[in-house]
Amino acid sequence: MQVGLDKLRQGGMMLDVPRLSSSPIMDGCPDDTVWSEASRADSFYQFSFRHPAALPTQNPTTMWIGYTDRYLYVAFRGQDARPDSLVANFTPDMAASADTYDGGPLQGITIWQDDMVELFLDADFDHKDYAHIGINSQGVRVDEWIRGSRQEILQNGGSPADWNDSSWRAHDEVAAFVGDDHWSIEYRLEFSGDEFPRPTPGTVWGFNLVRVFRGEEYSQWVRTYAGGHSPNDFGVLRFQ
Repeated sequence: MQVGLDKLRQGGMMLDVPRLSSSPIMDGCPDDTVWSEASRADSFYQFSFRHPAALPTQNPTTMWIGYTDRYLYVAFRGQDARPDSLVANFTPDMAASADTYDGGPLQGITIWQDDMVELFLDADFDHKDYAHIGINSQGVRVDEWIRGSRQEILQNGGSPADWNDSSWRAHDEVAAFVGDDHWSIEYRLEFSGDEFPRPTPGTVWGFNLVRVFRGEEYSQWVRTYAGGHSPNDFGVLRFQ
C-alpha cells in the first residue's frame, strides 16, 4: 500500500492532509494564517468526453485542505475576471423555502447550472459509495449520498432512484465570498457517523474537487474519464 501511495503523491493525485493548529474563521475568505498550514493544490484540469488528455484549466483555481480533531476543512478560490457575471440562480432564500431539496429544479431553477464547486468524498475508500456536495457563490449548499455505481445498479435491476439518497444531509457549514477578481468558499465537515469517522494518521479518503465555470468549463483537481461520478478515478487524501 505504501508504494502505491508514494506513486500517487509523485503523480500529483494525492495530498497529505495536515492537522491544523487552530480552526479557520468561517467567513468565506481563506486568508487566515492557519490556512498556510494546510495542503494546497493549484493544478486543475479540464474534463472532456472528446479526448483523454488532461488539459490545464483556463480559469486559475486553488484549494486548501486541513483538519482538526473534529472537522475537515476545505477552502476554494477561483479567479474570475467578471465576478459580477457569476451565475447564481439558486439563492439562499429559495433553498430555505424547500421542504426537501435535492439539487432542483425548484421553481424551474437548478443549482447544477450555477457557477459552483462540487466535492466528492469517499471516506471509506471503497470506490463505491460517497458524498457529493455542491456549493455555489452565494453559499447555497446541496448534498446527496451516492450509493454506488449507477451503471452497476441499473444492470442489476435497480432503478435510477436507487443510485442516490437526496434526503441525506452532511453535518457541515459553508461560507462564501465574492471579491473584485475572484470568489471563494470555506467548507467545514464534521467527522461523524459511519460516513465520516474521525481519521487517524495514515487514514486515506478518496476525494475530488470540481469547479463549474459559466457552464462552459468543468475543471477538476484529478482528471476523471467517465464524468465526475467516477470514484475509481478520485484523488487521495492521506491524513497526517
